[in-house]
Amino acid sequence: MTLAALPTSVPACFEQVVERYPDRLALVTETAAWTYSELNRQANRVAHSLLALATTHSEPVALLMDTEAPMMAAVLGILKAGKFFIVLDAAAPDARLRVVLDDLQPRWLVVDPQHEAQARRLIVPPIPSPAGEAEGGIRIVPVASLLACPDDENPSLAIDGNAYLSIIYTSGSTGEPKGVLRTHRATLLRSLMTTDNPDHGEGQHFALLTSLTFGMGHYSFFRALLNGRTLHQLDLRQQGVASLPSWMERHRITMLRVAVSLLRQWLSLLEPGQTFPDLSLIQVGGEPLYRADVEQLRRHVAPTCIIRNVYSSSEVPAITQYVFPASAPVTGAIVPVGYGIADITVQIVDEQEQPVEPGQVGQIVVISRMVSPGYWRKPDLTDSRFAPIPGSPDLRLYRTGDLGRLRPDGMLEYIGRADALVKIRGYRVGLPIIESTLLTLPSVKQAAVAALPIPTGDSRLVAYVVPSTPSVTASDLRAALAETLPDYMLPSTFILLDAMPLTDTGKVDRQHLPTPGHRRPALAVPFAPPTTPVERALAELWAEVLALDEVGLHDPFLDLGGDSLLASQIVARAGGLFDVEVAQRDLFLTPTVAQMAALIGQRQVDSVDGQVRRLVEEVERLTDAEAEQLYDLS
Repeated sequence: MTLAALPTSVPACFEQVVERYPDRLALVTETAAWTYSELNRQANRVAHSLLALATTHSEPVALLMDTEAPMMAAVLGILKAGKFFIVLDAAAPDARLRVVLDDLQPRWLVVDPQHEAQARRLIVPPIPSPAGEAEGGIRIVPVASLLACPDDENPSLAIDGNAYLSIIYTSGSTGEPKGVLRTHRATLLRSLMTTDNPDHGEGQHFALLTSLTFGMGHYSFFRALLNGRTLHQLDLRQQGVASLPSWMERHRITMLRVAVSLLRQWLSLLEPGQTFPDLSLIQVGGEPLYRADVEQLRRHVAPTCIIRNVYSSSEVPAITQYVFPASAPVTGAIVPVGYGIADITVQIVDEQEQPVEPGQVGQIVVISRMVSPGYWRKPDLTDSRFAPIPGSPDLRLYRTGDLGRLRPDGMLEYIGRADALVKIRGYRVGLPIIESTLLTLPSVKQAAVAALPIPTGDSRLVAYVVPSTPSVTASDLRAALAETLPDYMLPSTFILLDAMPLTDTGKVDRQHLPTPGHRRPALAVPFAPPTTPVERALAELWAEVLALDEVGLHDPFLDLGGDSLLASQIVARAGGLFDVEVAQRDLFLTPTVAQMAALIGQRQVDSVDGQVRRLVEEVERLTDAEAEQLYDLS
């Protein structure tokens, strides 16, 4: 579809779909199955109710509801009334929701019965009655009262494509909620211009796995309903990821949109030989996709199943995409995210915002008509991340804060957030490269790598691994990585997990990855306590420097998390402790407490022998008179 052919607004587009497919199923949830005509009638009731409450257009309406059919009708009804919506995350702490509401300052909060008590906790004092105009504060509106309106005809309001459609609140890297504005035009572009076979919606079943609180749910909702598909909703929070495979088979899901981490979790649940022949399109994003992910995925889908690796953000609902069949070979550890879609220009810039050469890593900058207008009530933040394009009033520039690089053919590789590129011992290290290498190991099911600060001011690499075999050890993982990665890219610590913590959108929740403790890691060698005084003193020294509770007699230094900086501390202190010379290379040649104790013992013996030998040589050089004098003095 061309830009000129786009409908004027989301309600106008939806009503065209309803006119075309009135009897087709639009929604299937745990409690309802509505056709397009039924969903449209319910949305119209909401719209007329809101117009009766307040004729003001372009104002925010918040929703605190379960992702069920009434909520979806309310979203469409809010848009039909010329307003824009915000879906609050009911699972978020009340304190965060109050911050969002304080920033949003809506007049209306639409609730279902399950969340009315929560709404009253959030709003002090509450205004419960939906009748009349609010004199200040937030009015709580039960969704049942909106759906009770008898008028179910289309309101047919004229809505401009640049009008606000929604606000998505995201914390980003700061932890402070910020509201990303989205427009009707950007949503239409995202939903209609990246869709396969838009005229063949019958039999197309789209999965909705996240709330409309998040961009991923927002996208799935509009892409399905603006193209005449059937949207199937599954509450993963309540049902759990373990329910996903059987649910997909039961509803014959053809399109699945998931974050990469959720994809890995889903794949880990599948039995060998379990396939999904109905799945024709799987779209992933949010994190780097690795070749190992694709190789595992192709075992469970048809060769013709299309994989779409997408790069997007809350601020730009679509940036690039790389589309290929599951049977296609993948070269390179990281799957590229492709080329800019229609109406998107992508640049890679350095810290001075100057373009870099192909192959160099820099910040991804986007220029498009789909760029968000900015952040709700945050003009300074908007000005720092967005910029107009002189001479092109419809275009805007957005600084993503993400890292990427362009291949010589113009294809984009997404590296990750700016903190995914770190310095370790003076080297620039890309964390996704280590993660992708871990995921190529047969013993690894899921992996994440973080760079954590240490007291010296440097950082250490910590690998979080969900193993596919229970017997895997840190020694095994380190040895496998050492075959392909340089030593400065080897994690110093490996933490084995039963499962990765995930956000509500299915990404790895890096904020809740456990911090490394002081326990000795799982090694290939069993723990053996030191026995001699020298061994005990060395084990205590190693444990102190490595920040571990205990160190075994035969534990390899590197497998304990050691590196060259820690090695220099150990040899310096060991030399002073035992009054012998110990070089850093000695530690890497004798990398266990037992071996180092033997080395120190030998050097102590050599030192005594040397002293005796020197004394004998000095006596032998004495004259008879000097010897007699020495004897007399003694």
